[in-house]
Amino acid sequence: MSVNLLRNSKVFFTTNIEVQDPNRGVIKTTGHLPSTTYEIQVLDDLSFSQTTAVETIGVNETGAAPVRGQRTFNTSLNPVDFSFSTYMRPAQVGSTGSITVLTPSYGGTAMIAWNVASPPSQTALNTTTAAIATDYGPNTQVICAAPAGANVRAAVLYPVFGTDPLLTATYNKVVGFGIADGGKGYSTGGTLTATVFDPDSGAEATAITFAITTASTGTPTTITCEENVLWNAMFSPDQAGTPSSNMINTRPTGVGAWKDSTAGGSDPATLVLANSNSHQLQRFGLIVVFDQNTFLLHDCSLNTATIDFGIDAIATIQWSGQARRVVRIDTPSGFAAATTSGGTGTIGTTGVVTNQLQGTFRGKLFDSPFIANKLSTITLATKIGSEGSSPNYSGTINADVDVKQYTMPLTGGSITLTNNITYLTPAYMGTINQPIAYFTGSRSITGSLTAYLRTGAATNNTDRYSANLFSDLIAQVNSDSDPEFFLQIEIGGINNSTKVLLQMPAAVLTIPTVNAESVITTTVNFTAQGHDDGKFNIIKDNEIVIKYFA
Repeated sequence: MSVNLLRNSKVFFTTNIEVQDPNRGVIKTTGHLPSTTYEIQVLDDLSFSQTTAVETIGVNETGAAPVRGQRTFNTSLNPVDFSFSTYMRPAQVGSTGSITVLTPSYGGTAMIAWNVASPPSQTALNTTTAAIATDYGPNTQVICAAPAGANVRAAVLYPVFGTDPLLTATYNKVVGFGIADGGKGYSTGGTLTATVFDPDSGAEATAITFAITTASTGTPTTITCEENVLWNAMFSPDQAGTPSSNMINTRPTGVGAWKDSTAGGSDPATLVLANSNSHQLQRFGLIVVFDQNTFLLHDCSLNTATIDFGIDAIATIQWSGQARRVVRIDTPSGFAAATTSGGTGTIGTTGVVTNQLQGTFRGKLFDSPFIANKLSTITLATKIGSEGSSPNYSGTINADVDVKQYTMPLTGGSITLTNNITYLTPAYMGTINQPIAYFTGSRSITGSLTAYLRTGAATNNTDRYSANLFSDLIAQVNSDSDPEFFLQIEIGGINNSTKVLLQMPAAVLTIPTVNAESVITTTVNFTAQGHDDGKFNIIKDNEIVIKYFA
């Protein structure tokens, strides 16, 4: 007998589920693959529970000695409620390539590259006649540029020296380069910029820069995140989509809500809502491992995702949802965590009992950067879609005389995305009824922003702060019941390479409240709206676009 510790828990998201009634949504016991089952890194607020609906019948009568007893019946099981939090961590995957082959040149002349797998012969070194070999001697140093993006590491090269075949003495001039460390993040067929200098004296002390063609074990960079499967399950009945042009704000039916970026890491990964108009969303299961006990949450749905903007915290998302039922099994033998970031691990072993799980899973993405909320900024301006019809990540509002832009350094706030899910449960007599299905309600994206009450000069449309926003909204309270705003929340800061943008081209703001604190603050609530052609449109499913950059 032993106790189970939360610190030892693991959480897995899986789409390896039954697709036919009566077991629709039930997690399969075998056949788990890295493409269907993923380990999710969660915080210590993980919880799940399933309560029972109870009906109590009491007796109430008159008389000197009335009967006062009661009977209690369990009438139904409520859906399983679960919640947990994850960090927002944009990730570069496929960027693990290390340089394995070099083809350097200088002044148009090819140089020897001392590749790790097949170093050149001394004869080849002795006959090298590249111009660089006439200048750079034993103290030569070489510095390599790192590949673009995050989660990368610059290669480390060292100079290779040869001898002059016409002299008997050792020549000791640079004739090539060897690979001390292949770095991380280089793609096949790319170029590496190398800066070479000899700190001795004279002309050699002036650094020269030249390009080296590389071969690598890597693949083109993809921007994604570990929580992408959760985002997709929350807003689509289908698997995550594949990249395609003209899909930032629109998405055809059947390609999911989430799209990784595979354009060399230059474009963001995106979440859009264009496939979210569905009664039921993507079915999935959660596998929660507590030491020797494993719980299977069958037929799950995600109801809310809340992003908090606490300035002293790391950017997180709190997820909550429901499942139709929960089952406990013994933890499968042979649980093995992935040894590398995003690698594979095993669930169970062959030959175990049938009520346990077997297969493999994709491991955690260890190397993804974190985002500090303190770096976050917002872009807030009047007029729907102020940044134009095409995506704009700069935070610069289009020049327009009737557009007012507000500067609001945040002190806190949050945004909640909600599906408003409700479950159906039968009401048979004499049995404990269980939920049979759920349906989505109206999609809701609401939040609040808190900032110090500050006043700008308000002599133009850009020098405006939170107090000016209060004044402007009050001024039109009798004429405008749905004030139009463009709102973009830039988690991690607009100018940083690693960030998440919450872009709401059409938002309605409430009249801000003023909070009497040591430093006076103001809070404004907002609701994202569907929009089309610069106007609110309740039919549209484009209230928000979420963009991950890494």
